[in-house]
Amino acid sequence: MYLTKCNINFKTLFYLIFIGFIFTSCSSDDDAVAINQAPNDFVLEQVADGVDLQPQLTWQSATDPDGDAVTYQVYLDTQNPPLTSITNNLGVNAYGVQEELIPETTYYWMVVAKDSSGNTTNSNIGSFTTRDFTTEELLQNIWFMYSVNGEVETECNQLTNVEFTSGMLYEEAVYDLVDNGNCEVSYYMLGTYNFTDNSNISIDFGEYVEVWEILSITQTELMVVVNNDNTLVLKR
Repeated sequence: MYLTKCNINFKTLFYLIFIGFIFTSCSSDDDAVAINQAPNDFVLEQVADGVDLQPQLTWQSATDPDGDAVTYQVYLDTQNPPLTSITNNLGVNAYGVQEELIPETTYYWMVVAKDSSGNTTNSNIGSFTTRDFTTEELLQNIWFMYSVNGEVETECNQLTNVEFTSGMLYEEAVYDLVDNGNCEVSYYMLGTYNFTDNSNISIDFGEYVEVWEILSITQTELMVVVNNDNTLVLKR
């Protein structure tokens, strides 16, 4: 009689363990199905080099395996990988850059897709180089006198500087040695300027006008012929 009870208890115990194992397995399977997945991989659309300073950035839509809504965060920077976020929580797969970029500069960009559960997927990293500087953009700065007709100016005269402002104003400060031997501003000149064409500048001082023919211009050096006479080299 004792053995029978033991056999019954053993069978009951085995049955309970078996049922518990089934429930545990089902529970584990249910947990695995419940895990929310990140958006699928997606890629950027190529931006051509020479693009304007406010380019349109587009990319493939990132689909979500769980059907969740997907938003995007866009990163744009001059370093690789890009770290500067320029927009977030974007609901479409395109973005027009709002602030003007720097000409002749290489930029790197990336998009992060995020679903409603917070899962994220990064795109590939794209790059592009912006268009060249225009003559007007290069000109608008402060330039220091370097040489006149091939002769390098003195250290004092090289402090002489001209500025072309974005408001089309021209300012010139002429430096020279005074009687006490100090290098000081001897006079200022103010005027307005405009482009007669891509390589000629007309500077109006009120009483007279100077015409500067631009022979060459870079970000660091400007060479001009003034009134078909003197050749100036200015640097910055």
